[in-house]
Amino acid sequence: MWRQSAIALSILVLSASYCVGQTTKSMLDQCRAVVAKTPSPLPPDKVLSATACTNYIYGFVGGYLSTRELVGAAGQICFPAGVTPVQLATAYVNWADRNPEKMQLPARLSVMRAFQEAFPCKK
Repeated sequence: MWRQSAIALSILVLSASYCVGQTTKSMLDQCRAVVAKTPSPLPPDKVLSATACTNYIYGFVGGYLSTRELVGAAGQICFPAGVTPVQLATAYVNWADRNPEKMQLPARLSVMRAFQEAFPCKK
């Protein structure tokens, strides 16, 4: 039991440190695999990139919604019901393609900016 907990904790720490170091460019490269018009299923060399992108985005969305709920504040981002991973990744890729000067930003900032633009809350 202790060994399994130690392994799980190690994976969590490694994945968290990896996500902190993500840049807009590295995230963009991963998300291109999600939105690419490749045959289904994805080729093996694209599966890891697509998974990394969607996991990062799902983590961001979950963290954003949880924080907004805990704080009780109106949000800057309003995700539509039923939004898909492909729609989220497409919004990110579109934003990054329009903002090539921002490739060195941390991914957490560029994801926030992309989603603020793509899914603004109605006032």
